[in-house]
Amino acid sequence: MNKTIIFTLAFISIILFSCKEKYSVTKIEGNMTVMDSTFDAFPNFKATQTLAPYQQQYRQIMDSVIGYSDICLEKGLGQSLLGNFCSDVIVAETERLFNVNVDMGLMNRGGLRNSLPKGHITLGNVYQALPFENRLCVISLKGNDVKALFDFLAANGMQCISNAKVVIQDKKVKSLTINNQPVDINKIYKIATIDYIAEGNDGMTMLANAVDVTKSNYIIRDVFADYIRNLTDNNQIITSKLDDRIIYK
Repeated sequence: MNKTIIFTLAFISIILFSCKEKYSVTKIEGNMTVMDSTFDAFPNFKATQTLAPYQQQYRQIMDSVIGYSDICLEKGLGQSLLGNFCSDVIVAETERLFNVNVDMGLMNRGGLRNSLPKGHITLGNVYQALPFENRLCVISLKGNDVKALFDFLAANGMQCISNAKVVIQDKKVKSLTINNQPVDINKIYKIATIDYIAEGNDGMTMLANAVDVTKSNYIIRDVFADYIRNLTDNNQIITSKLDDRIIYK
C-alpha cells in the first residue's frame, strides 16, 4: 500500500472520529400491545398453510394430559399455592437428580407466568406456567449471605421458598429458620434454585457470592413435567397448601 493511500485512510479516520457526536438517553417510553384475536383478522394464507401441519403436531404434544390437580394452583406474591408447589418440587428433584441433600429451595415468582388449573394438567399448562429456559442448579452459600438474602427479600418482596420459614414485620426479618433451625452465619447452606437466580438477578446479588455452584442442563419446566408424570404413574395427584412458611405481621 503506497503512502498516498495510507495518508488518505488516516485522514478519513481522523475526520470520522473527530466528528462523531456523543449521544445519551434522555427518556424511555413504552406501551403494551395486546396480542389477541384481532391479529387473526387478516391471516397470511401461505404462512397459515405452511404452519398448519406443524401446528397440529404442536397441539397434540401440548394438549397431552400428564397429570391431575385437585385444586387450582394460583400464582401470587410471596407465598402462593403455585409458588409453594414449585419450590418444593425444586428441592425434591434437585436431591434426586444431583444426589445431594439441600437445605432450602428458592424460586423467583417472576418465573411463574400462569397458574395451573384444577383438573387435568397438560404439558401446555406447564409451558404456560414456566415458559423460560431456566436450568436447575445448586449453590453453596454462606450463612451471612443467606441472612442478607432474606433481609433483601423482606424489604423488597418475598420470593418462593421451601424448607424455610420467615416472619416479616415492617419489611424486616423478625425470625428466620431453615429446616426448623436458626440460620448459622458460619454454616454453608446448599440451595436448590435456577441459574437465573444463581447469577444474582432480580436484585439478589448476594447469591453471586456463592462459594460453589453446580449447574445442569435440566430445564426447569421439563423437571416439573417429569415430576407430574411421576405422580400420575404412582396414582398420585398434584396438590399444594399455604403453610405459613412466609408470615407478615
